Amino acid sequence: EKWPTQADAQWNTHGTDASAKTPRATRILKATDLIGTNVQCNQGQKIGKITDLIVEPRSGRVVYAIVSSERGRIVVPMSVVESMGDGRVMKMTNAEVTALPTLGDDTEPDWGNAAWNQSVHERFNTKMMLTSVTLKNNRP
Repeated sequence: EKWPTQADAQWNTHGTDASAKTPRATRILKATDLIGTNVQCNQGQKIGKITDLIVEPRSGRVVYAIVSSERGRIVVPMSVVESMGDGRVMKMTNAEVTALPTLGDDTEPDWGNAAWNQSVHERFNTKMMLTSVTLKNNRP
């Protein structure tokens, strides 16, 4: 409960807990604080739980959450998953969530494919903000 805010220069410099009074929504989170969190639609129905996070290596920014639902795994841009109490909410109706495609149990998309990433962001009406990664010998 004592993680700092990103803008907390005192903590960054001295490692002190100057952020104890900072609202939770603006604080840095550990991945383990997100993984396992319940996600619901804006009408209150449970969608599933966050089971994985997809991180952009260059910036360290969490780009997607994988939400495991009864229908399968859903790739969700992290920008549409908002904090709500002890859980998370997607600003979508249950019908909109039900229409989202799912990943198979043993299916992984090509996370580096720009067209695939663009299609995910278009589906959620969000802006894709990935940094450029130069590949050398097929490795980032």
